[in-house]
Amino acid sequence: MKRIITPGFGLIEVLVTIAISTIGLVGLASLQLQTSRSVSDTGNRAQAIWILEDLVNRMKSNRGALNAYSTNGNIVNCNNQPAKVCSSYNNGTQRVTAQLDCTGTEVAASDLWESACGVGASVVGSLTRSSASDFLPSPALSVDVNGNVVTATMTWDARTSGVNSDGDTVYANTDNLEQGRSNISMVYNL
Repeated sequence: MKRIITPGFGLIEVLVTIAISTIGLVGLASLQLQTSRSVSDTGNRAQAIWILEDLVNRMKSNRGALNAYSTNGNIVNCNNQPAKVCSSYNNGTQRVTAQLDCTGTEVAASDLWESACGVGASVVGSLTRSSASDFLPSPALSVDVNGNVVTATMTWDARTSGVNSDGDTVYANTDNLEQGRSNISMVYNL
């Protein structure tokens, strides 16, 4: 009896094809993850630049109290709201009108706090983001003023993966990011 050989694929050929396809798909998944990280980092950097530009525009309109914007190397403390909020905002239910008797120093304190911390609007039943700083994870703002030269620095958490059971922030593989924080410093000559 003559044996008939039918053309087709052997088991080894199928396994090699599956292995090559798997390696390719894992590579595509890695590329997608890296792209997602880059988009997140870029979005946060753009938000930080917007916050710093907004603060500098506020400083330009309050040049008489320019030195009051200096935080002396410290970050703005969001737990220490200034006595007067010198700009109007909406608290989620109504418009809150700015106090009109603010001094230049009070305006500076209000501007720093609002830029770094936001005004805290809340709408019942929803997560409300009321300011630009709400879009950055754990933002921190510091400003140094030396004559007419202003150095404004914003830092934020980069690539956080959530919180562990001890309440500590856990960072994703950050490659070259030290301690999971990103920052941007901008120097302005006002």
